[in-house]
This record gives sequence, structure tokens and C-alpha cells, in this order.
Amino acid sequence: MLQVDQYFTVQPHTLVRQHLDYSHWYDRTKLSLKDIHNTQYVSCMNPTAGSFTINTRLQRHFCVFALSFPGADALATIYNSILSQHMAANGFTVSFHSFSLCLSPMISLRAAIYNLCLSNI
Repeated sequence: MLQVDQYFTVQPHTLVRQHLDYSHWYDRTKLSLKDIHNTQYVSCMNPTAGSFTINTRLQRHFCVFALSFPGADALATIYNSILSQHMAANGFTVSFHSFSLCLSPMISLRAAIYNLCLSNI
């Protein structure tokens, strides 16, 4: 059974780790096992707030990716291709050249709004 602290609680990450290790939890009132099946865990961390360490016994169950935010050129390419494919799939009949001229200002506006929001955080 998990260690109970001075406030008679158990840390949440230890409950998750116990489930990942053993596929069950203990019911402390009935003193029996609770089997839990067909679950998936997805997690993320905020790089600007909270604790930056993870219990290694819990972390071993996850695949860890560290990604930085793409640059302005990469974002313009990504959004341009998404919008182009969306417009083409929905039957817009404008020629591609004039169509791409309309997309560039929309993508630039999106980037400007994002940068403005980011600077105000």
C-alpha cells in the first residue's frame, strides 16, 4: 500500500505509478484490490510554472519529447499548406496563384496576433 503523509493523503503521482506498475489500486476502506483496465495516460509539463522534476519511477512509463516552438518561416509554411489543402478540398475555384496571394496576409495576421498575445503574457 502507498505511504500516507501527515495529512492522511497520498500523492497523486504515486497512485498513477501504482496503476501503471500493477494495474490496480488498493481500497483502504474495504482492504481489497480495485482492478482498472483499458486506460491510457497522456501527460505534459508547463515549462514556466510548477515543479520541473518528475519521479523517475513514474517517468519510466512514458516516452519523453522535448519540442521547441517552430520559427516564423516554418509556421508560415505549415499554415499555408493546411489552408491550401482545406480550401482545395472544399471546392474553392479560385486559381492557385491568386489563392496563395490571399493566404499570405491571413497567415501574417495570425502570426502578428500570436506574437502580440505572447508579449502580453
